[in-house]
Amino acid sequence: MAAPPGLLIKRLTEDYEVGSFRCSDSNVNGFLLNDALLDSETITYVVTHSSAPFQVIAFYAVYPTPTRLESSALTEELDVFSLEYLGTDLQWEGKGIGSLLLARQMRHAAYAHQQFGICGVISRPTHPRTHCWLHQLGFRPHADGGVFLSVEELLNLGLDPLPF
Repeated sequence: MAAPPGLLIKRLTEDYEVGSFRCSDSNVNGFLLNDALLDSETITYVVTHSSAPFQVIAFYAVYPTPTRLESSALTEELDVFSLEYLGTDLQWEGKGIGSLLLARQMRHAAYAHQQFGICGVISRPTHPRTHCWLHQLGFRPHADGGVFLSVEELLNLGLDPLPF
């Protein structure tokens, strides 16, 4: 499903209205409402619609630098790109916005591979739909409880890298 026309995607600033945002995951809501502007380790992008250009209808967050993945199942530590929060307001769910944002997160991961030589992508999805999307992209369960995509599989997706 293609996302609706009129969407605007920008980096979160204090200019955007996040107070009425509600998705189906309270942890995701909490991050946007309480932590996104304060968290200096993540970059948060918001989606608005041209009819209300400062009202947040969806968002995603990424760590712009590699995360060190340590696991008892690994004999060495790996630098990976971490997909963080992704949420769509309940009124906008089912319109293709989440899959658009996931694709943008994966393009950021391709950029992180170019810049930092990451070994893969890790995510810890809490919403069943996000988990399903990641599985369809090739993510597999990882020993730390998240899901993992190798850099080879990431590159096979053929996505153009997207700088932060």
